Amino acid sequence: MYLLLACSFILLQTFWMLRGNSAIFFIKYVYGRPELAPIFLGIGFVSVIGNLSVPFLSQRFKNRNVLQFSLVLGVIGQLLLPIPEKMRSVSLLIAGSVIFLIAMGITFTIVFAMLSDTVDYSTKVLGLNETGFLSAVPMIGAKLGMGIGGFLAGQFLAWEQFNAKAAVQCGRTITFTNLAFIWMPIILLAAMIFMMQFYRLDEKELQANKADAAAKVEPKEDVEYDANN
Repeated sequence: MYLLLACSFILLQTFWMLRGNSAIFFIKYVYGRPELAPIFLGIGFVSVIGNLSVPFLSQRFKNRNVLQFSLVLGVIGQLLLPIPEKMRSVSLLIAGSVIFLIAMGITFTIVFAMLSDTVDYSTKVLGLNETGFLSAVPMIGAKLGMGIGGFLAGQFLAWEQFNAKAAVQCGRTITFTNLAFIWMPIILLAAMIFMMQFYRLDEKELQANKADAAAKVEPKEDVEYDANN
């Protein structure tokens, strides 16, 4: 299961880096509103809402379901962005970004809780006392995803024939910018949603089993000391 999380970390960091590196190109050349860049890039703080909602969501639902919900919410936010030029509005742009960022706040928080669950499961149930190794594998996946995302961002700029001196970019540039900023994240989010169908760990059941095991451990009886013996 921690291998599933490792793969999820790769996908998560890949699209996060790819989207972040192409954001300014999207708002400037695709959306045609460069004056909105400070607002568009500055609303990242709303992800804190997602961070703070995780304790309440995880109390009511399984962590896997919370993660899948956040991924679906992220897809919805992304789908508000590729609207036809005649229908474009600042409200839709900001709304889509806010929904996506809140969703990612949930995602980045819950995956670390799930990582803790998998390490706990491996230690308590499977008897694998390799906490450091089990924790490191998904983190390596995250670093790998950051590298892949950064590499793809550079490659997309090369493929789209971006010209920094041109005031108006060619159609190829617009297509690849949309692909990097909108569609690749949606594809990778969908891949994560599918992968999580195979994540079977129920952290609530694990906690219940641990509580039952602890309750069955009988305390040792105190042995009274007899001074006459």
